Amino acid sequence: MTDVNMPKETVAALKDFTNKVLKGRNGKAFEDATVYRTQGGELPNASQRRILVDENGNIKIEGDKMLFVTIDDAAHQVYFYEKRGGAAKNAEIISFKIPASLAKEIKANGIEQDLGKSNPTKPQISDPTKSTGAYGLPKEYIQKLQEQAIKGTGKVEKP
Repeated sequence: MTDVNMPKETVAALKDFTNKVLKGRNGKAFEDATVYRTQGGELPNASQRRILVDENGNIKIEGDKMLFVTIDDAAHQVYFYEKRGGAAKNAEIISFKIPASLAKEIKANGIEQDLGKSNPTKPQISDPTKSTGAYGLPKEYIQKLQEQAIKGTGKVEKP
């Protein structure tokens, strides 16, 4: 590779652009979406701990029953965190990144909850009066979340 005679500012701008667009995914441009889930708390407002985050920020989803999450709406999860009793009741907010394409697929295939029994493989729109990103995900989408979660992005938060 030979050097091209470019001003340092141009080279820096190109590197910055490249880093923003090509986040290491085989050179393919993509954007991320953030998945949130509040877990824990005390009965009667507790929620099962279904998403585990390891020390490297990788996630593991346990079980294949409907998983309720929120996509790109942290405020909705803070509401549930407070409802579950917050840190005082051992609640936590799990977050991790997925490709925007998967988030779009979930949203595009979302159906109203009352249609869930007749469409058991579709994401269910959950709590639409409080969030545009809340979904119940069936096992098919739980598997997609697990497979497409961006490695190292998992976090456990106790605001």
